[in-house]
Amino acid sequence: MVHVLWIFLLVLLIASWALFIRYYRALGSGQDQTSRKFEDQRRQIMEQFASMGVFTELLAGIHEFVSGNPDPESKKSLYKMILDAACQIMKCPSGSLMMADKDGAELEIVASKGLSEPQQAMRLKFGDGVAGRAAAQGKPVVVDNIDTDARFVGKKELEVRLKSLVSVPLKIKSRVIGVINTDFPDAHRAFHDRDIELLTVLANLSAIAIENLDLYSNLQLFYLEMVESMATSLEYKEFEAGVHPTADPSLNRNHARAIAQEMKLPESIVRYVEYAALIHAIGKIGIGETILRKPGKLTPEEYEKMKKHPEIAQQMISRVKFLSPILPMVLYHQERWDGKGYPAGLKGEEIPLGARIVMAVTAYSAMVTDRPYRQKLNLEDAIDELKRGSGTQFDPKVVDAFVKVLERGAALR
Repeated sequence: MVHVLWIFLLVLLIASWALFIRYYRALGSGQDQTSRKFEDQRRQIMEQFASMGVFTELLAGIHEFVSGNPDPESKKSLYKMILDAACQIMKCPSGSLMMADKDGAELEIVASKGLSEPQQAMRLKFGDGVAGRAAAQGKPVVVDNIDTDARFVGKKELEVRLKSLVSVPLKIKSRVIGVINTDFPDAHRAFHDRDIELLTVLANLSAIAIENLDLYSNLQLFYLEMVESMATSLEYKEFEAGVHPTADPSLNRNHARAIAQEMKLPESIVRYVEYAALIHAIGKIGIGETILRKPGKLTPEEYEKMKKHPEIAQQMISRVKFLSPILPMVLYHQERWDGKGYPAGLKGEEIPLGARIVMAVTAYSAMVTDRPYRQKLNLEDAIDELKRGSGTQFDPKVVDAFVKVLERGAALR
């Protein structure tokens, strides 16, 4: 009986040990699963933090770009930056940014990635295709497979090469100004809600950036039109009552642009040289009319007063931030190549190139304009006068470029 009891206890002990081993293994397996789940969640959180960091950098980049490039010519670069950011957020190989036309009826591609030339020329009416639907509804449209999506049956030719895509509208309040499209050539692409939310935020902030750029451009246009009107009024101020000036204020602007382009200057510099040529004489507002209208030679005292007009112009223009690049061009447009000009007596390359161009342009304008004390010169005589002043009054390179522009213009007439 005792042996049987010992055998029973031994079997019970073995069974208990077996149960303990099974429990321990099950516990370990559960811990492994929990550990794996924890690790997966940790990795997802880290990926989200990383993507949020990238997203923040993208938004900061767009903001800095708009702040540092407030002119219409930078819009194409802004469009590309927005599209690149969208593709990076969605991890997609291709996409496009479409902007609405002025009537708000059609969408046109302004930036693209991975599209052929015919596809880049595609236009969509609001309501047509995936992008058109997003624009018409004013909310994101997600397509898992365009071949089987009932919303686009019979309309596949609009996005013929696409399978999975997301289109998100760019909105200013309730007004849709464009659409961001991110797409994949494969069907059943998994679009995460969080990524779509980030893309929507990007679209909204991009719309504001584009709108701000347009508003700034309109403000620039307003300033320039105002200044052009002031330049025209200055022309009248320099002539006696009842006598109309024969010079066209826009001629200086056109000549300055043509010279800068002939000299292969960057477009941004060309634009500022053009502005400087237009408003260089605005400082004459602070000069008395008796001096401006005097038919004969100025006295030394009058000449000293006249020499103040570049500095007066600089003080006036310095209050308009977007015109700050032209301040040196306006301030030094009376400097001569030989160093005998004013206000600082700069010489040669010390004079900003824009100022050298304005100097030649304004001198030519004076030559071909009737004045109370002399008649205007014809084109040939004016060109000869420019050449005579090359190397003394004018930069020789500027004169060479100017003569080419004038002769080319004469040949076209």
